[in-house]
Amino acid sequence: MALSAADREFLKFLYQRVRDHALQPDREEDRLLYQPLYESAGTYDPVAELQTSIEWNGMESVQFFSGFSGTGKTTEFYRLKKHLEKAGFSVVMADYQDYLSLSEPVEITELLLVIAGAFGDRIQTDLAYLNVNITKDNAWERLLHYLTETEVQVKEAGVKAEAGLEGFGKLGADLKLNLQSTPTFRQRIKKLLESRIGHLKHQVDQQIQAGVQEIWLRNNQRPIVFLFDSLEKLRGSFSNETDVRRSVEMLFSLHLPLLKFPNVHMVYAVPPWLKFIKQNVGSVVMLPTIRLRDREGQRYEAGWEAMRGFLEKRFETPANCEKLLVRAGRMAAWRGPKC
Repeated sequence: MALSAADREFLKFLYQRVRDHALQPDREEDRLLYQPLYESAGTYDPVAELQTSIEWNGMESVQFFSGFSGTGKTTEFYRLKKHLEKAGFSVVMADYQDYLSLSEPVEITELLLVIAGAFGDRIQTDLAYLNVNITKDNAWERLLHYLTETEVQVKEAGVKAEAGLEGFGKLGADLKLNLQSTPTFRQRIKKLLESRIGHLKHQVDQQIQAGVQEIWLRNNQRPIVFLFDSLEKLRGSFSNETDVRRSVEMLFSLHLPLLKFPNVHMVYAVPPWLKFIKQNVGSVVMLPTIRLRDREGQRYEAGWEAMRGFLEKRFETPANCEKLLVRAGRMAAWRGPKC
């Protein structure tokens, strides 16, 4: 049955209200849609748990945050950022998928490079009010310089170079772009650095520490938090799904010590299955489902109230909510909060 023009406009309006994108609770256009699902009395708040853990761990720590796809992890990351800033922290937030593909295995070498480069990027944006200038060169230029120097050292030491490794500086002129879009370039980096991971880690620590010192000079030595989003979205395709999953397992088991950085609280978004198959990664704060019934099967009013508010925010008016239910032919079966 063809939709009428009025129905098409109505569905277009609803799509704009419920489409999958992260909300920033302190941004005016998002505030109209955001419902604080986890801030009601008596409900578990994962953001509060993360903030407490960060505050109790002094100047540095590693935290893990997870939840199933579409449950609002990035939105809650923004809320964590807002709360930490109010508590006096300097907070930067980066997204893995802005730097590396979500459909390919991730190596510790390329992830360390991305963390260092992303930290430099986000200092310039998230902390722009501090006017931080780490060095004359930006973070990516200094990382490229490190790679070029390392390649020279390998050749001077008489170690046979891998095929196609020559001309690193020329081919990697845009390190960030090549890491994201050129698999052969990432393979070259892996071959160059796989036996020098300790040296790479030292370089990355130095680069991040330079940023930390600049932030402290301008912000009275406030604790620093780096929120690193979207690692939980690593999926792979039908042909390499197992390889992608194993690469994530390796990151947070074998290479976990390399993902800690001096004077920085790192918070990684990780896949929910990591909590159950790798016990040595430590505590993983999970984004919960909204509780609607207690253990005795009785209505849990705080959960119902939160969901009612969610529907009101997304559908804008009770009439819109009921119109959609009628259109879907489900009004008689509806047992949720009344619109």
